[in-house]
Amino acid sequence: MKRTIYITHQGARLHRTDGTIVVSADRATLDRWPPDEVDRVVIFGNVQVTTQAMALLLAHDATIALMSSTGELRGNLVGRTTGSVFVRLAQHARYHDVPFRLAFARDLVCTKLIDAREVLQRHRRNHQSTTMDTLDPAAEQLRLSVQSAQDAPSDAVLRGVEGAGAAAYFGVFDTLIRAPFSFGYRSRRPAHNAVNALLNLGYTLVGNELSSRLEAAGFDPRVGFYHGVQYGRSSLALDLLEAHRIRVVDRFTLSLINRRMLTPEDFVSSEEHGVRLTRDALRRYLSAYEAMMARPTTQDASHRVRIEAQITALRAQVMPDAPSGAEEVAS
Repeated sequence: MKRTIYITHQGARLHRTDGTIVVSADRATLDRWPPDEVDRVVIFGNVQVTTQAMALLLAHDATIALMSSTGELRGNLVGRTTGSVFVRLAQHARYHDVPFRLAFARDLVCTKLIDAREVLQRHRRNHQSTTMDTLDPAAEQLRLSVQSAQDAPSDAVLRGVEGAGAAAYFGVFDTLIRAPFSFGYRSRRPAHNAVNALLNLGYTLVGNELSSRLEAAGFDPRVGFYHGVQYGRSSLALDLLEAHRIRVVDRFTLSLINRRMLTPEDFVSSEEHGVRLTRDALRRYLSAYEAMMARPTTQDASHRVRIEAQITALRAQVMPDAPSGAEEVAS
């Protein structure tokens, strides 16, 4: 199976040597890989990449993601797409299909709300004596939100239902977290505390992976069915991310904190960037993240396999009447 490579060493150089991809620093080789074993390269901060290395990676259909040292996405480099242009044409046509967009959005929101309720119920089962009064009302609110989402007559109503469910979920999120960490409230960039920093980083990593895989499959990541179209935003990737926010990122974040895999000393703070992981902690986080994404779940499929299945299913939704290979033939 191909792998994702994360490069966090500041001042490192990614280059090509003897047909392999090499990372070096201070004239010493840190690691090397055959290009046919690399699926994605994710680069954090000040890392130099030669054009020869980029060409070799792109020739092997690998993507390159450029991140800031604090984990903000700067952009993706994607080579030849394997999907058909007709997928993109069908996607754009579906964007104007209001009933399709609403049904698609309902499914996404219901999945997210159901996942949120399951997280609360699982914690409730494991901590019955201390969380009953706090978690039960929130879980009930999420159950009602799922029912409302299934019948939402418009995107505007659906967004209101989603917002109410998110408020119930994050309103009790602190209950799920062991001291000395705490959640407080949801903050995006810059994160005001460690828990939000981990959530932001996880959402960025999964969203970036979705964006590059959508583009490689022939989709336009910028045209979403729920998040719509907005300048500079990968809306379709954000659509699909809804199904992974809680099931993947939130659970992973809770696991890292509650199992003491990270401590408050693993975070630093600045006025400009907010709270973020130290460089050493970031390397440990990425190692744990990659293991989590590749590990089979209770459904006997890894999160990464589920992402591929999600994109395959989306293709079938967008082009339901196309026989296999038919979309490759121009009309």
